[in-house]
Amino acid sequence: MQRNTKIAVAVLIALAGAYYALPFFYETFNYCPAMEEEIHPAVNDTDSEEILRTLNDTGSWNEVAVYPGNSIQKAINGAASGDIIVVYPGTYTENLFVDKPLTLISHSGNPDDTVIRANDFENHVFHVSSDHVAINGFNITGAGGRGKAGIYLHGSDGNITGNRLVYNDYGIFLKDAGDWALNNNSASKGKYGIYLSDSGLNTLVANKANNNSWYGVYIRDSGNNKLDSNLANSNGKYGIFLRNSGGNRLLGNNISNPGIKVDRNGILLEDSSKNKLINNDVSSSWRAVSLGNSSDNELSKNVISMNYFSICLDGSDNNKLLDNTVDSNVYKYELTLANSHNNTLEGNTAVSGLGVKVWSDPYSENNSGS
Repeated sequence: MQRNTKIAVAVLIALAGAYYALPFFYETFNYCPAMEEEIHPAVNDTDSEEILRTLNDTGSWNEVAVYPGNSIQKAINGAASGDIIVVYPGTYTENLFVDKPLTLISHSGNPDDTVIRANDFENHVFHVSSDHVAINGFNITGAGGRGKAGIYLHGSDGNITGNRLVYNDYGIFLKDAGDWALNNNSASKGKYGIYLSDSGLNTLVANKANNNSWYGVYIRDSGNNKLDSNLANSNGKYGIFLRNSGGNRLLGNNISNPGIKVDRNGILLEDSSKNKLINNDVSSSWRAVSLGNSSDNELSKNVISMNYFSICLDGSDNNKLLDNTVDSNVYKYELTLANSHNNTLEGNTAVSGLGVKVWSDPYSENNSGS
């Protein structure tokens, strides 16, 4: 009997110990960081490399906050496809590689206060190899090495909006890239503002490609792109240059320079066909619009004013020049044709309402309206 009583007491003591120890074991072996993150609000610790994540209402993507002192590249590496990375105002010195579908945006939406500067000027600031990427609201600078860009795109179907790109060799460089929307970006003080190579079906709207040493917008071996309402002012060689490119539309773009200077030009098409130039305004250029070895293009309703040469065709056939206004240019002939055939010149006027004067060499034949 006494032995049974001792056993019962021991059992009661063990049960009591287990009861008081249970919370400790629960906290020790059942700790869940996800639950704690959900319960406790995120705190910005700029002294750490911690990247803060919160799940959105749908649970389909995460929003990642990056603060000064954090690494944007670490956030990219840790993100899942479709995540949104929100970068708070500050200066970040990094070269970024984006290899998955992500949205990267500045928290303020203001490129003045969110700067991404190249850590290595011999690499792109943003190198994008993935489809479905958005980059919005940054000041992007420092990719000064030859052929290096503020934003280099090698994917498709993305959006680049509201960025300021300055002091990069190329502002935005699209290589084998398609279905990108470039809206309201500024690309200046480089060699090229916006450069497209082997790229098609892209839309460039309301961008400013000004004050570059060579070209504002350069399109090479590229087709079916749309350039609408862009500014390409005060560039060293050409505002917009198409080389070996077809099926592109230039609508409502503006090219102007502070004064006429030899070889500071407006728009050039070289070895390019089936492009449409409509409602563009070109002023204060050495050559306003030039076509070299380019055929089957349409130039209509453009305003060409206060340039030295107006519209020049050289070795270019079967183009349509319709309803353009040519005014106050220095050279007395508004249209010049050299070794160019079968072009249609109709409805083009000077501001006085008179027909424009056309010069053609002996090798130019069958140009109607001339």
